[in-house]
Amino acid sequence: TDREFDHLAKDLKLLLIPELTLIAEVQGEAVAFCITLPDANQAIKLANGRLTTFGLPIGLAKMLIKLKRIKTGRLAIMGIKAGFRKRGLDSVLFLDTFLASRKLGWRGGEISWTLEDNTLVNRAIEIFGAKRYKTYRVYGKPLTEGEALKN
Repeated sequence: TDREFDHLAKDLKLLLIPELTLIAEVQGEAVAFCITLPDANQAIKLANGRLTTFGLPIGLAKMLIKLKRIKTGRLAIMGIKAGFRKRGLDSVLFLDTFLASRKLGWRGGEISWTLEDNTLVNRAIEIFGAKRYKTYRVYGKPLTEGEALKN
């Protein structure tokens, strides 16, 4: 939704790179988007997990400086409106992201957090030569009222 998109944009404003924030339009209607971010984990590692030292934002400053020099990214968010899927928009967004990241001097990247059963996206990712190297799973168990109160 527009509200969700605005909230996300506000939270990610510090990391967003305009060339890697793509919106696909069909006859003036926004139907798909793709956001790729610098791999901030590299900057966090440089700060050694500490934003401040002796009350000074030394770690934060290190992170902000490192963010400008990161050469890998993560395609973090992509969405295509129902009715516009299976038309190749995902491939166009992947290709444009790849080309823009190369112009920025990036050497690599990853696509994260795709649902295991989202065959449309996973197939497109594989066509572009990406390899699955990690699988995260979330398991759930319904709790009875008594169990919920104990926890």
